[in-house]
Amino acid sequence: MTDYILYARRSTESDDHQILSIASQIKELLSLAQDRGFTVSRILSESESARAPGREVFQAMLKEISAGKADGILCWKLDRLARNPVDGGAVIWSLEERRLQRIVTPQRTYENSGNDKFWMQLEFGMAKKYVDDLAEDVKRGLRAKVERGWLPRKAPLGYLNDRALKRITPDPERFLLVRKIWELAASGTPIPKLLRVVNEQWGFRTPQTPRMGNSPLSRSGLYRILKSRFYYGVIEFSGQLYAGAHTPMISRGQYERVQEVLGGKRRRVSKKHSFPYTQLMTCRECGCSVTASEIVKPSGRSYVYYHCTKKGATRCPGKYVPAAEIERQIHEYVNRVTVPPKLEKWAQQQVRKRREDRSIDEVARASARKALEESIMQLRRLADLSVRGLIDAREHEKRRATLQEDIGRLSGQAESAPPKEENDHPSVDSADSLAERIHRVLQHEDHTKTRMVLSTIGTFSLGGKRLFCDLHRPFSFQEEMLPRES
Repeated sequence: MTDYILYARRSTESDDHQILSIASQIKELLSLAQDRGFTVSRILSESESARAPGREVFQAMLKEISAGKADGILCWKLDRLARNPVDGGAVIWSLEERRLQRIVTPQRTYENSGNDKFWMQLEFGMAKKYVDDLAEDVKRGLRAKVERGWLPRKAPLGYLNDRALKRITPDPERFLLVRKIWELAASGTPIPKLLRVVNEQWGFRTPQTPRMGNSPLSRSGLYRILKSRFYYGVIEFSGQLYAGAHTPMISRGQYERVQEVLGGKRRRVSKKHSFPYTQLMTCRECGCSVTASEIVKPSGRSYVYYHCTKKGATRCPGKYVPAAEIERQIHEYVNRVTVPPKLEKWAQQQVRKRREDRSIDEVARASARKALEESIMQLRRLADLSVRGLIDAREHEKRRATLQEDIGRLSGQAESAPPKEENDHPSVDSADSLAERIHRVLQHEDHTKTRMVLSTIGTFSLGGKRLFCDLHRPFSFQEEMLPRES
């Protein structure tokens, strides 16, 4: 004999408004079981939507069936079991594996046959389609309502939902109080003081609802009021703004004034520092990178120090080195940097050649621009000849194609931008020494360029208070004393 679990479900949502109540479903299904001689071992019910998987009672029923505690399911309609493909698939798979013998409804019995499983998939799909269509209808209705100027949800504090007229109207008890809140906020009244005035002096309380309400205004509730555009007649819905048909409480100017007041009280963003020699050096003690920190003394004066980034239990013993000392040693290294005379002479020749090439390119672009203007004028004259009937269609098309090809080619030549000329790099085409050119770069505030030039010269590391530089080829040092250790 087959043991059945009677499963009844009714959602509180609008998609179930035509479904029998849970008590009625149970009564009808017990009568069906008695008429057909079924044994009902368990009665399970829940009030929850089946749009998404995760219903606790439904999952418990499937576990009992997998454990062999029941062989069949009694339900009012198949969509009581599932309105989503996950739960529907779980039911069909239980039939497929013969853990579930049959599903019985007043309309039909479903067993492990190809025909029955096909109809189950079809009915589950129709149930899912119904839910999707209903969701689209609800969204469409909400959009239509907001386009007419009415907020499609609970009215904010100071307003009430008039269910009879389906409108939002001013709350006679709180409208003037909420408007006074806006006036005090616009005048610069601090939020803590404003809350004390509202709750303690005015005795403000939120509207009573079946589950909550009749409580003082919270800090978050106050901010929700002062951030809402609804109060000056605008509705925010799905990321868009709509003109509201309700009675505005304040003007747009008052709203903007309050936002300025609230914005001025935001937490100040910490200042971001940029130091010229970070991302350039490593620590000779541990190999970690070297960073910089600004330290403000009690006197108010600030100092910058470079130090190793390694922290924690095995903190690096490296010292904090003042930025002035780092800069002094870098300049000493730069003063001694040289390149072979032949290489510098070759570099100067390359720069002069590049400038000559740029001049030639500019002349070519000017010529192309002039030719482009002439081709455009010819195309206009050709169109005029065609309109006046002084040239046949075949000749017109042939010459027009040739001119358009020329215009396309010349446009690319005339509009091509010349390579960007960097005026603040250490140009080798100069009578100054290499060190003087590098020093000019270091004087600029572009720290990225400073690091680029120095890293091109060599690799820097910091040991104790001494800066070390391992030169890259082809740079070399003049025969002078190394930077002094301070």
